[in-house]
Amino acid sequence: MPKAKIRPGPLCRATVSHCDPFTYKHSDMHITKTTTTLLIAFFTAFLAISACKKSTTSCNNPTAAIILNRGPVSGDGCGWVVRIDTVDYHPVSLASGYQTDSLRVNVSYTLDTSHFYCGLLPTAMPVISVSCIERR
Repeated sequence: MPKAKIRPGPLCRATVSHCDPFTYKHSDMHITKTTTTLLIAFFTAFLAISACKKSTTSCNNPTAAIILNRGPVSGDGCGWVVRIDTVDYHPVSLASGYQTDSLRVNVSYTLDTSHFYCGLLPTAMPVISVSCIERR
């Protein structure tokens, strides 16, 4: 078989006896490192800027509510509840940062079909899934 002729390309020099794209002269490596460093720097800056943008949107159609502590469920209490108007709701989950008695918040939620029973006289409390919550 005849030997294939190697044509110089962007990474090969005409004076090189063989063309290995992973073999560079020192000056080529310096340019590659500089280019790579600049690309990484620009990409990192882009990510940092896009991640630091504060969202101007808040909860969609928020409802004013108050977070109340109705005592531990293990002691016949009802735990943390969300009072909207005059109705108490049991949240499926409530972030620990919002577990403060009488905390005024805005919430977006969906009403669950189930009920939460608590207290000495079992009280059926409607359950909600909180999708967004923020302090007022």
